[in-house]
Amino acid sequence: MQRAALFGHALFFSLFFTIPLQCQEEAWRFGLEFSSSYVDFINTQDQLESRTPLTLGIRTLFHYPLSENLEIKAGVGFEYLQAKRRDFSLIFGNDIDPISGVIDQRRSFQEVQFQALYIAVPINFQYYFRSRHQGWYSSFGFDFLSAIMQNNRSTLFEGGTAGETTLFEAFDLGFGAIHYLGKLAVGYGIPLSKGEHLLITVYYRRQLNNLRQEDFISVPLALRPINQTPFQTAGLQLGLLF
Repeated sequence: MQRAALFGHALFFSLFFTIPLQCQEEAWRFGLEFSSSYVDFINTQDQLESRTPLTLGIRTLFHYPLSENLEIKAGVGFEYLQAKRRDFSLIFGNDIDPISGVIDQRRSFQEVQFQALYIAVPINFQYYFRSRHQGWYSSFGFDFLSAIMQNNRSTLFEGGTAGETTLFEAFDLGFGAIHYLGKLAVGYGIPLSKGEHLLITVYYRRQLNNLRQEDFISVPLALRPINQTPFQTAGLQLGLLF
């Protein structure tokens, strides 16, 4: 298992070097990307509610043409994820009205707050309908993420009282498991001065690993930290190509 993990991390960090080192100097282009997206956690429970989840990211990318209208881009960057989730499936005695017997489903809940900094390696294919880096384009590919910093805090609020109980709190440094997300995007390229281009992209990503059915059965979602919950994102990306 340790050898497999070391091999996975070595492959993860080498991916973004593979394409640029094979490129001719006059062919490839260098770019920067900034992104922000909304996060939705993939689950099957109606009583789970996400609050103000978002990601912020910055990446350096190398664009290499495969044909007149098609290119591959790969690079490395960082993503920051901040999320808060509330689970209202918990019921306590003081959630029940003593006279009517009606249950107030919103009085008691578990709140999980999660922050993480990921190192990201994207590999995408981008097709331009007009000409490269100008006009409309579409793209698909994968983003590989590995957390280098994580902070989890879970708090139980019982019966809407001012009191609260901390269930767990953890702060971790070091490389975590590698998650891979499938990505679909559409965008528009605008030429700027001196050969620079602005790329405006709207994208959707969905986590493809850790979606096994036994993962949902073995650990109740209410007790699972956010970083162990599969997610999908949709957002806006701005790229500057030099």
